Amino acid sequence: MSNHSLKLAIRNLLKQKSFSLISLAGLATSMAASIVVLTYFFHEISYDKHIPGSERTFRIISRLGEGKFWARTFASYGDALENATQVESYTSFINARNSIVTVGESEYTIEEVLVADTSFIDFFGLELVSGRKEDLGLPNQIYVTEEMAETFFPGEDPLGRDIFLRQFERIQDSVGYFTVAGILKPLPDNTHFGFQLVFSQQGHFSQRMKHIKENKYSATNVYVRLFNETPPADLETELIDMLVPYLGSAQGPPMEAFKAELQPVRDIHFTPDINREPRPVTRKSMLYLLLSVGLLILLLMTLNFISMVIVQSNEQSRASRIMRLMGANNRDLFSLSLLKIAIIVVSSLLLTWMIITLADSGLKTMFGGSWSLQALSQKAFLVSLAAGLFVILLTALGSYFSFSGGKSFGFFGWLSVIQFAIVILLVGFSMMIHRQITYLDSKDLGYSKDNLIVTLIPGRNIRGGLLVEEMQKHAGVVSAYTAQYHPGDVFQSMDLVAGGHKYQFGFQVTDPGIFETLEIELIHRFASPTGKMRGWVINESFYKNLLLDFSPEDVATSNFILDHVDEENGRNRFEVAGVMKDFHFSSLHSQIGNFAFIMRDQEIHPNRYLMTRFSKGQSKAVLQALHQMMDTHFPGKTITPFLLEDKLKEQYENSHKLSRVIRLLTLLSILIAISGLYGLSLYLTRRRTREIGLRKIHGANTPQIIGMLNRGFLKWLGLAFVIAAPLTLWALGQWLNNFAYRTTQPWWIIALSGLLVAVIAMIAVTWQTSNAARMNPVETTRYE
Repeated sequence: MSNHSLKLAIRNLLKQKSFSLISLAGLATSMAASIVVLTYFFHEISYDKHIPGSERTFRIISRLGEGKFWARTFASYGDALENATQVESYTSFINARNSIVTVGESEYTIEEVLVADTSFIDFFGLELVSGRKEDLGLPNQIYVTEEMAETFFPGEDPLGRDIFLRQFERIQDSVGYFTVAGILKPLPDNTHFGFQLVFSQQGHFSQRMKHIKENKYSATNVYVRLFNETPPADLETELIDMLVPYLGSAQGPPMEAFKAELQPVRDIHFTPDINREPRPVTRKSMLYLLLSVGLLILLLMTLNFISMVIVQSNEQSRASRIMRLMGANNRDLFSLSLLKIAIIVVSSLLLTWMIITLADSGLKTMFGGSWSLQALSQKAFLVSLAAGLFVILLTALGSYFSFSGGKSFGFFGWLSVIQFAIVILLVGFSMMIHRQITYLDSKDLGYSKDNLIVTLIPGRNIRGGLLVEEMQKHAGVVSAYTAQYHPGDVFQSMDLVAGGHKYQFGFQVTDPGIFETLEIELIHRFASPTGKMRGWVINESFYKNLLLDFSPEDVATSNFILDHVDEENGRNRFEVAGVMKDFHFSSLHSQIGNFAFIMRDQEIHPNRYLMTRFSKGQSKAVLQALHQMMDTHFPGKTITPFLLEDKLKEQYENSHKLSRVIRLLTLLSILIAISGLYGLSLYLTRRRTREIGLRKIHGANTPQIIGMLNRGFLKWLGLAFVIAAPLTLWALGQWLNNFAYRTTQPWWIIALSGLLVAVIAMIAVTWQTSNAARMNPVETTRYE
């Protein structure tokens, strides 16, 4: 590149300031949006790939019967895997969230706490800043991250210092001192779990580990790494059998009732509907949808830039002719154009990084914890280089086509058709996503979720009835009940096998107050019509399935004998106490299936949660009363109440996030299209300026001239709509497949999208063509 060429390119860009500024602003804004979306996608898709041997690393997940899988499984795998010939290494840990630690006079509540075995550090390839990894096998040792070390002991060496732990569990509290044995670098953000503190399983936690190893609790996260070339199925078929020596005689269902699988660690972040995931997961379909939108914006921006380059080239046709007279050929002119393209793209990339940096806090709000410019700067830089190269190459191709004698008018037209089609698709998709999200937000769940406070009872107790009674004495409380889980949370599963028939169903343990509190309608009440309900209350779906094989009288009187004895309760009857209306016990991503509540005496079988419905406007008073009551019964233990409505919204947070991002990108695509239309209309009116003058001399008025100029745009819009409509309907159908309950796809949304884009396009075009239509015909006929 000669200095002369560079100076000439810069001089041409400065001479056409409007073109340069529009191109620079459009490119920078659009590339900022595309780079953010693409960086976010590549960050999400890279989850857990940094784990050593991730392609042959698995998590053991288990379930009872045909119910949902749990991210946690049996702690006894810590012993059972010792002799598994397929396993190269394995590790286990338990999550201990919301632990309270005291250092000196300061108290901290820590969100992510693990109690890990001795192989944990090596298994996940953790970097030890100080200390010895072998000390994780010693009693009462703790490892902290660098951030926590600075928080606890600012400016001091934490090794050998003591930390006092208060961790409240339903089964067994952990209270005692732990010694800092080392400092660990945290796991990368793109890991499906994290930690701030890691405790040794020995010492204070020994009793808890012994307890969960001897019982059929899904309480431990267990990971295995197989030897190279070992098929996962070789180990998977043995997962339950290897536990029989350890849990075969333990209380609970027989081991053959359980199922266990090896889940690839790389799939964890993209597998929804698994109970008790340490961190939120996402759906790959959502990610690829977002990727598609980001790529469409990048393509739209590039096509628009190509249009602007062609416009600029035609605007400088006089200068080009002079350069040809001075000996320049097409190659020289193309090289100069390519140089100007590169200057604008590089300048826009610099401006792009300024935009992304300034918008960092807003992007964190939009994308949540998955976005951090500091952490993703390397990915964002590589993406920006790729995006810039893509724009330069594609624009150079379009510019070369115009210089090589191609029909730029037809080429320009097809560019516009593709741009219009992209905008119509994005507008239609944005409207439909908003419609689906609104449908989910307003759909009747079959129970009332408003004005309901949920509180985890901080410890095992047999005073659930007393807690309910005390809360109901408060003037602001409508009703209350206790249950093992709250609506929208996990539920247990089991099989009813009777009369040669098998019915798989989900269930939750609760007390009868649930019907009044959640306002779930009881259709039939077969047992205890006036007293407390005992037994199973099944939903309509379960009831209808039972009626396929049993008479209504048999169901009402529970007149069916189980094919296996319920050994835990010493009986062989399934007692149906009543039938309730169907409701969505899970998220709207799943269909309603067989479900039941088991009513148990809360003075004998303690429940985990207290649910309290309050009168409108009484939330603060009821929360205060709740804290006072819990402090009386569970002194010193922290409770964290939450509104059920807020918790349920979290199930669709990814969809809400996607909707917000796509709406913003759709608005951006409209702005890009408008700027492109400015160049297109300028180009076409300049080409037809002499024709316009002649028509005006022969009597054509301004509206007729505007109509003539706009007809070409309408034809392109029509062709764009024909292309975009089926693509939009197909893409929407693919996205809606993620929902078991989805709104309709009315034809008018696609039509409205096309109409909206047409109106915006005509306003933008008419603004430009009206200027040409009002020109003095004497001046237009002299135009060259």
